[in-house]
Amino acid sequence: MNSTVARNREGREMEFRSEAFPKLRRLEWNSSLPRAFQLLQQSPQAQTLESLYLDCSGYDTQVDVPTFTRLVGSSCPRLRELSLFLFPDPWKQHTENSDEPVDVDTLDGEASHGPLDMDVLYGLALCQNLVTLRIGHPFPLTLNESDVHWIGTTWKKLELLVLCVDPDLNRTIEPWMGTPISTLPLFAKLLPNLNHLGLYFNESSGMRFSGDLHPKHQFKNLGTLQVGFSTVRAGGIEDIGFLLASLCGLSSPCIDTRQPVWHRGNPHWEDLCDEEWRHVARVMD
Repeated sequence: MNSTVARNREGREMEFRSEAFPKLRRLEWNSSLPRAFQLLQQSPQAQTLESLYLDCSGYDTQVDVPTFTRLVGSSCPRLRELSLFLFPDPWKQHTENSDEPVDVDTLDGEASHGPLDMDVLYGLALCQNLVTLRIGHPFPLTLNESDVHWIGTTWKKLELLVLCVDPDLNRTIEPWMGTPISTLPLFAKLLPNLNHLGLYFNESSGMRFSGDLHPKHQFKNLGTLQVGFSTVRAGGIEDIGFLLASLCGLSSPCIDTRQPVWHRGNPHWEDLCDEEWRHVARVMD
């Protein structure tokens, strides 16, 4: 009798016999990346999954993230919902139990892991039916227009997209990291049915509103724009507000700046960031 046994980070075991759960549709699991890799690689039940939630806290040099997402793409082609959270476990445990800053050099090699790139998404290309895609990581995911075009043409059914919106502010987040807010019209063109979009917008690229309040392509149902730790470039509040108003027509989205439960940041910085986006929301109205 063939079976797969995997352990999560608390040491609990999950065993999948080859004939068990033949109609498994949803799986939520927290473990290290190699253990999650083992579970999916050896479990025929992965082929039937439509919803997968993985909290892979902690890294391991045995399996890198693009290799893991390629396995997800090939093993779980029927996925409609994927949530993948990749936050270092020692850092997470520390911030849950202490208000002191984290020394990232003490995180058992975690500091050597830099930002993700598009290879992580390319590995999921076989999951053509994705409606929900969430990825969390200590660094922002940097996207350009060609990346946005690839996402929009690969997953045309997307309704919720959240990509690395809440980076770890104890690490060095360069101004160029993230997505230019000027790519929002392209998102509206390619993914007009998004109802929730979460991106970390970078600071390095300026954006001037064109003045077109009724562009050809608009979001039809965007209810939430999740901006996480994104800041507004000095002098850009009105341009961003008018851009969002033009892309959303009569229905202005809620701008979500709520911080995740694991965050232990500078309260003054958080208040400033929230105030900037509140000004953007007032311009939209």
